[in-house]
Amino acid sequence: MTSIFLLVAVAVGVGLFVTLRRPSVEGTAEQVGSTIRRLFQYALLFGAVILVASGLSSVLGEALSINEIAGDRGSLALPLAYLAVGLPAGLWLAAWVRRQHARQPLEAQSVAWTLYLTVASFTSLIVLVVAALRVLEGALGAESYSGDALARMIVWFGVWFGHWVLTSRAPRQQSLVWHRLAGSATGLVVGAVGLGNTIASGLRQLFDQMSGGLAAANYSWTWRNAVAWLVVGGLVWGWYWLFHTLRKDVTSRPFQGYVVIVGVLSGLITALVATSGLLYDVLVWFLGDAESSAWKQFESAPGGVAALVTGLWVWWYHRTVLAPVRSQGRLEVDRVYDYLVEAAGLVTSATGATILLVAFFDTFSRQGEVAGSASGINLVLAAVTAFLVGLPVWGVVWRRTQRLAATSSEETNAVSRRAYLFLLMGAGGTTALISLISVFFSVFQSLLGETSNLLRDIRIPLALVITVGSLAVYHWMVFRKDRLTFPPESSGIRSIMLVGATEEVGKAVARQTGAKVQTVQRADDAVALEFDDIIGVLNGHASERVLVVGTSAGTQVVPLRS
Repeated sequence: MTSIFLLVAVAVGVGLFVTLRRPSVEGTAEQVGSTIRRLFQYALLFGAVILVASGLSSVLGEALSINEIAGDRGSLALPLAYLAVGLPAGLWLAAWVRRQHARQPLEAQSVAWTLYLTVASFTSLIVLVVAALRVLEGALGAESYSGDALARMIVWFGVWFGHWVLTSRAPRQQSLVWHRLAGSATGLVVGAVGLGNTIASGLRQLFDQMSGGLAAANYSWTWRNAVAWLVVGGLVWGWYWLFHTLRKDVTSRPFQGYVVIVGVLSGLITALVATSGLLYDVLVWFLGDAESSAWKQFESAPGGVAALVTGLWVWWYHRTVLAPVRSQGRLEVDRVYDYLVEAAGLVTSATGATILLVAFFDTFSRQGEVAGSASGINLVLAAVTAFLVGLPVWGVVWRRTQRLAATSSEETNAVSRRAYLFLLMGAGGTTALISLISVFFSVFQSLLGETSNLLRDIRIPLALVITVGSLAVYHWMVFRKDRLTFPPESSGIRSIMLVGATEEVGKAVARQTGAKVQTVQRADDAVALEFDDIIGVLNGHASERVLVVGTSAGTQVVPLRS
């Protein structure tokens, strides 16, 4: 029950935040009161749905537990109480909501209703997926039969399907993009795990047979479990992503953000981690302190290969989804993709540098121990692995973005580039500062006689100061170089109104000048303002607010009072 109240509280809190962040056009006291009423109304309906579904699942689970040992009948008291309270309350609230939507069609367009549909649909989907996994695992023989899981799957499928019908009829389909993306992400994660485990199980079975290890039958359970995840995840992903998201949300910004972060970046990180693990095992086998047999040394290789294949597929597929968008020229989504890839490669290579420095300091800090021990060699090999994997990824993409930044002020002014540089400078500087405090703390402890091996105590924070601090300084230098192509701060123009310019031209002017730009369309058929003409007439003007309009005599600037 604690989870029920937590979900309701989160839903109400999110709804209040969204409501208070909306424009003041709807900010009258009556409208705010109506919105708060809707939030609590739908929160109560959500709680009633969970009560009914939980109670019905438990009662039905008791009836379906044919082959299971009969439990305490007294355990049905709480589920029956849920039904006794939740069912009439839910029916009354549902009827009330239906009457309100019939009398006031705008109720169906409210933020509260959209939030309710999103939260209720996603919650029921998660419970349904977990139950379906358990049922399918039992059907395939990977787990024993569970009447409770079958009951949950049946009941929560009904809850999910009912809310799906309501979602498909909702007028604000654009606002429900988050519901479809959340379902797509759920199916992608479950299906990717199933695909990876299926490949890993097959490779382990093949590896065992080749090495004369365990019998192939020992992997039957793992394979069946993986197939269950693959089937359930594939069905959810196909329904949400292939049949609905790709048909309705391709042009939306949340869709592009999902593809870049959930699809491209997660697949790339999975592939990088898997490649690092495989390469590390190979280097240790040939150069480090390896296990006594190849089977023990490469025991994790099947899982690494499976993760690599799965990660590359997720990365490649979502890149192809972005292809139509990227064909329109270099857009912000392309920059976000590049800087995320750079960040993944940079973090990997920086981790290798830190490990290498820690191993270096650790070698000199060992008093009376033999330098170059087996564990130290493996630590160095781990650092080399991170370098070999992360450095090429970062270097290739960073060189490309730097070439673009050297020739395009639009690239240096891009929000994604500034955010990338600021985050690296801020996070790197903060980490280096904290690590430096730790170094001085250990130094003062040594001076006061509290520690006997100073270098060993400071090896990790000192390595972080060197690597992370160097990265922060380097990106600060890049930022200073970029500022040479930024709009000059001496320009007095802060607000520009463009009469007769398109939104694309307005955005380009805003990026070039750094001013706040507003575009207004003309009612006549006057010639539209062009970017080059606007920038040309703005040069030399020191007014803070100006109006730019096209006339028969050409493009003119009209200064406005502040």
